Amino acid sequence: CYQLAIKLSEHKRTLSALSRTDSLTGLLNHGAWKDLLQMKFRECSQRQQQAAIALIDIDHFKAINDTYGHIIGDSVLRQLSIELKCNLRESDLAGRYGGDEFCVILPNMPLNQAMDVMERLRKVLQDYRHREVPKLRVSLSIGLAAYQPSFTDAMAWLDDADKALYTAKNTGRNKVSVNPSNIGLETSAV
Repeated sequence: CYQLAIKLSEHKRTLSALSRTDSLTGLLNHGAWKDLLQMKFRECSQRQQQAAIALIDIDHFKAINDTYGHIIGDSVLRQLSIELKCNLRESDLAGRYGGDEFCVILPNMPLNQAMDVMERLRKVLQDYRHREVPKLRVSLSIGLAAYQPSFTDAMAWLDDADKALYTAKNTGRNKVSVNPSNIGLETSAV
């Protein structure tokens, strides 16, 4: 009975982890990431900690799928998830927000450092070459928002990052953009 109980406990932990993970990328899924965003928002609010969130969009991803097929498109999604894992700290929380959108929480990080991290990620993906389709080029549009004490909830913070993402997409793509409300927060403590 004891061994059966241990085995059932292990299976329960495995199922719990699977329910919070995106099967294609191995990153947090949408729901799990949003739960952690709520938790990090509360931590920032209570402890006056710095943090940033990033929303990442693969530029013209539909065209990649339409031109090269979904298998190649899936490999691009997996490559981005690999690069996220390689270029982020262990404490950073990356997830697949949906489709070709990814999201990252960068706790205890000022906005200028978050900009550097995201710019490095953008450049790494720009240099990515698929061995089966060497002419394929991948670029990222990234929106960044720093935690601000004036936010009433985590959704206001996420909305700031979303606005920054749309600025990046609407001003030429393949760039990191910061919401204008975050200007001046680059190095200041929150």
